[in-house]
Amino acid sequence: MATRSVDFTSDIIKGESIVFSFAADSTVDIVGVDGLKQSYSYPYTTIDTSTWKPGAYTAIINDTTFAVRTFQIVDPTATANKYNQYLSIIDEINIVIESKVQGGGVISQSINNKSLTTESMDSLLRLRTHYMKLANQELARMKGLSSGNPIKSITTFNRGK
Repeated sequence: MATRSVDFTSDIIKGESIVFSFAADSTVDIVGVDGLKQSYSYPYTTIDTSTWKPGAYTAIINDTTFAVRTFQIVDPTATANKYNQYLSIIDEINIVIESKVQGGGVISQSINNKSLTTESMDSLLRLRTHYMKLANQELARMKGLSSGNPIKSITTFNRGK
C-alpha cells in the first residue's frame, strides 16, 4: 500500500501507511484512544497504522504555530461486520415469524443470546423493525448517507383476533 501524507484534516483508515506533512523542526504528539501519548519529530518516517485502535485521536502539532486537531482511525471491516450481524439477526427473526404464521410458532428460539419463548407476533415485528432500523443506519454509514431506510421490505402479518 502506498504511503499517504497526512495533516490530520481527514480520517485515517486502519492499516494505512502514513507520513506527517509538517515543516522541518516540527513535532507531533498523538494521543490515542487509550490516552497514551506518542511523540514524533522531524524528519518523519513512515508509520504503519495497522495496530492502531479505531476511534478518536488527538494530534498536537508544534511547528511555526501550535495546533490541536482531532481525527478518526476507521476500521473498514467493523461496519460491514456489524451490518452483516444485523442481517443475520433479521433472518433469524423472519424464520420465527414464518414458523408462527405457518403453524402456531416456535416454542423456543435463541437469537443473538436472547431466548424467545412463544413471543407474540407484535413483539416479533417490533424486534424485527428495531434491527431493520439498526441495519439501515449501518448501511447509510457505510455509504456516507443520512440514515434513511435503504431496506424497503417490511411485511406485517395481521391475523384475526
